[in-house]
Amino acid sequence: MSRPDVLAPGSARRIYLRLIGYAKPYWRMFALSVVGMLVYAATEPVFAAMMKPLLDGTFIDRDPAVVQAMPLILLAIFLVRGISGFINTYCLKWVGRRVVADLRQQMFEHLLRSPARYYDRWWTAGSERVAPSLLACQGLPDPEGFAALLAGDWAGRGWLGLGPG
Repeated sequence: MSRPDVLAPGSARRIYLRLIGYAKPYWRMFALSVVGMLVYAATEPVFAAMMKPLLDGTFIDRDPAVVQAMPLILLAIFLVRGISGFINTYCLKWVGRRVVADLRQQMFEHLLRSPARYYDRWWTAGSERVAPSLLACQGLPDPEGFAALLAGDWAGRGWLGLGPG
C-alpha cells in the first residue's frame, strides 16, 4: 500500500533538477553567491590561524609591531567576512525571488489560458485542496472567507466596518 505523502523513488531528484532548471537563467548571480560563500568560508580558518600570532605577539613577546598590526588585520578579516556574507545572502535570495517570480508568471499564464470549465471543476472539486495557510501567506482569505467576502457577509467573518455599504 503506497502512502500519498511519500514520493516515488527518483521523483524527488526529478523535481529538484526541474527546479534547478528555473535557476539557470540566473547562473551569474548564483555563481557570485557561491564565490561569496567560498570567501566567507575561507575567512574562518584565517581567523583561527591568527589567534596564535595574536596571543604570542601581544601577550608573550609584547612585540609593538604585532600589537599595532593585529587589530587592523582582524578588522580586515571581519570586513571581508561581512562583505562576502552579504554578497552570498543577497545573491542567493535574489535568485530565489526571481525563480519564484518566474513560477508565478508561468502559473498566471497557465490560468489565463485555461478554459472556463477548468475553473468550474476546480472551485467545486479542488478548492478544498488549496491550503488555507498558502492563501493566508499571500494575504488572501481562506476559501470560506473568500465565499463570505463575495456573499457580502463581512460582519459575520469579523470584518466589521468593511462592508460594501
